[in-house]
Parts: sequence; C-alpha cells; structure tokens
Amino acid sequence: MNSIILKITARYLKPVSIIFSIYVLLRGHNSPGGGFIAGLLAGSGILFYNLTYGIDAIRNTYVKPQTYLILGLVIILSSATMGFLFLKPLLTGIWHTLDLGFLELNLGTPLLFDAGIYLLVIGSLLTITSSIMEEIEWK
Repeated sequence: MNSIILKITARYLKPVSIIFSIYVLLRGHNSPGGGFIAGLLAGSGILFYNLTYGIDAIRNTYVKPQTYLILGLVIILSSATMGFLFLKPLLTGIWHTLDLGFLELNLGTPLLFDAGIYLLVIGSLLTITSSIMEEIEWK
C-alpha cells in the first residue's frame, strides 16, 4: 500500500504492540491475559506492518514465521516435561524463587509454557497470512 500515513502508523505501532504484548504475557500469569492473548496482540501488530509493507517485509525479516512455530513448540514441550526431571507427573509446575535483594521473583514452568504459547500463536498467525500473501502476490 502506498499511503504514507499507513506506513508511518504501521512502523510505530509494531514495536508498541510487541511491548504491550510482553506486558500482557507477564501480567497474565496471575491475572487475565497470558500467552494466547499476548500472542494475538504481537501477531496483529506484526501482521499490520506486513500488510502495509507487503510480502517483501516478510522476506526481509531475520526470523521467519515458521521459526516462531518451532521455537514455541520446543518451549511448550520442554516446560511440560520439566516435571519428569523432578520425578513428578507431566505438566507439573516447577517453581523457583529468584531473590534479587530488592525484589523477589517467582519463576516457574507455567510462565515458560505461556511464552511457548505466545510464540506459537505469533508463528501460526504469521505463517497463515504470509502464505496467503504469497499466493495472491500482495504488494
């Protein structure tokens, strides 16, 4: 598309949507939100950018949409089977408290699982739309 307003909006909206999606991902662990919603937010920002700049925007990226899919699946499988290392059943949450002195963080496999869902949703959305864009030669 050749609208300068649309191109400028897409350029600035993409990083804002990604940052907001990371906030929703981290906040959604104990509150509404989580990996799926955060992935949709990030994916829609990236998709808006790709629709504005065309199929060349996807071809020129360092991380291909299929990479998000594979990485998300690997993270999901590793977080789901992490319980086996501690002789616990599949999908058991393993928690670790990280003490930074001024802040105490509770990190666990559910957050890792959400991060995998986040990447999987982004990868699915971008893979489907990029294949459609290539099929119709979107410019």
